[in-house]
Amino acid sequence: MENDDILYLRRLIGEKLSSVEFVLNYWQLRFDGQTLTVTSRMQVFNGDSSLGPGEVGFRDALVERIAKRVVEVTVTNGDRVELLFDDVGRIKISLRPEDILGGAESLRYDSFDGSCQVWRPNEIAG
Repeated sequence: MENDDILYLRRLIGEKLSSVEFVLNYWQLRFDGQTLTVTSRMQVFNGDSSLGPGEVGFRDALVERIAKRVVEVTVTNGDRVELLFDDVGRIKISLRPEDILGGAESLRYDSFDGSCQVWRPNEIAG
């Protein structure tokens, strides 16, 4: 049986990434009224290439995800969330303590209905 953590994230399946906000030490990914606030390292994959924060092209690769729909959400070993998009692009978000860029949480999900879920390192199960 899937835990509530996964179920919250699975609400993103079928949703389109509508905007990306770059803040000092985190990012906000908005999906048609739902928001993922990412406060830990993430990688953006397009084909065989992978880019992370600070690498040339990272911002462009992240913005290229806009208007793409999420087709799958997975959690690997409780230390990484992966969003797969309809063009086969991916975003991987680390949940490991050493990858947090600011604050105590790795990831926060806010829904259009006012509900939210916060994940701290090693608190999410796969």
